[in-house]
Amino acid sequence: DLWVAADSGYGLEQTAALARLPWVDAIEAAVIPTGEYGQLLSQRDLATYLLLAETLDKPFVVPSQRRLRVEDVPALLAVGAKNIMIGAVVTGKEVKGIEQATRDFRLALDSGYRHL
Repeated sequence: DLWVAADSGYGLEQTAALARLPWVDAIEAAVIPTGEYGQLLSQRDLATYLLLAETLDKPFVVPSQRRLRVEDVPALLAVGAKNIMIGAVVTGKEVKGIEQATRDFRLALDSGYRHL
């Protein structure tokens, strides 16, 4: 599967066109402007992801440009995210933090959150 990233410079129409390319299987929705990395997930972010879900004909993945919390998983799934890719903004850089965050998010995705 080939994922391609649409960053905050892509408009909705460009992202939709990107998703229509025949070799693209999924979109990494890297839509948060760089200056906003590490902040909490907002209602505006959720609205953006919902628009993507309604517009794209392929699944999209939310990278952790925001400081996502396990409590954000239900909302992200509800607006159409097919998966969440956590990175250093969420896990930190220490092995223990990476292990704990990965476990917590995996449990959240596997739990009842998946069945909204």
